[in-house]
Amino acid sequence: MFGFHPDKLVKEGKFEKLEGEVAKLDAEKCKQVAEACASSNEDGAYNVLVSILDKEDRECKMAAIKALGNQGRSSASTHLMHLMDASGTDAEMKKAIETALEQIHSHHES
Repeated sequence: MFGFHPDKLVKEGKFEKLEGEVAKLDAEKCKQVAEACASSNEDGAYNVLVSILDKEDRECKMAAIKALGNQGRSSASTHLMHLMDASGTDAEMKKAIETALEQIHSHHES
């Protein structure tokens, strides 16, 4: 994936392309995608982050959790709570989910 620039794809609104790449991404590229999507309020960016939560890679999930917290969408709470209850969610990931949920909650209080 030479020349893969998720920040450019997000700015151009090419979320379908990003979502199509999610399954093939390694942890580092996954983090890049999550960081790029965190700064967007577009539905497509949110959908990409939710799809990253389904990946097996722990680092990918952690990046998506943080990004969803930064986005602050209340609808992310459902996905995060589901992940919190999933088997294999360790203490560090649960803490990251709690932090993201707090960010989402505080975003909607202001």
